[in-house]
Amino acid sequence: RDDDTLPVNVRHILYQIDEEATDKEAESKKQKATAEAALKKINESADKLATFLELVEAESADTGSSSKGGLYEYVGRGQYVKEFEEWALDPNRKEGDIDIVETSYGFHVMYFEKAFTKPYWQILIGNTLANESLTKELEAAYATDKYAVAANNATVTKANAKIYDELKNTYYAK
Repeated sequence: RDDDTLPVNVRHILYQIDEEATDKEAESKKQKATAEAALKKINESADKLATFLELVEAESADTGSSSKGGLYEYVGRGQYVKEFEEWALDPNRKEGDIDIVETSYGFHVMYFEKAFTKPYWQILIGNTLANESLTKELEAAYATDKYAVAANNATVTKANAKIYDELKNTYYAK
């Protein structure tokens, strides 16, 4: 992506319209009603996210995201259908917002996870720099004769924590 759109993380449950249904209008009404019932159940729940995640696992037709709780990370322009993007990238969207979005695929119960404060390209560079830094720290730890380094060794844990803090505090915006 080559724009400065601030990416977001969103979750969704897809209630897909069966393209082979003989009565498309009835199928659409059925999926819309199912999505509305799911939204009602989520909104009535004391723990909206937990209920949302349960429904993703049990009901979402999107097999690409259902194993990750319906999560799509770093959503930006040009990646998804127009209606999905418009909802996800609305600058007024707040963490925890939930609604139904209709697209050509069906009805999506959407959950807004978070917005980033840096464009995707900056986040990508930050991730790359942090990974390079982590690799150098680990290579230095593995190369030393001072101690044998195992995956669960304190040196590795310390290096991971150091780089994670660096990543979190330097490269990530939020």
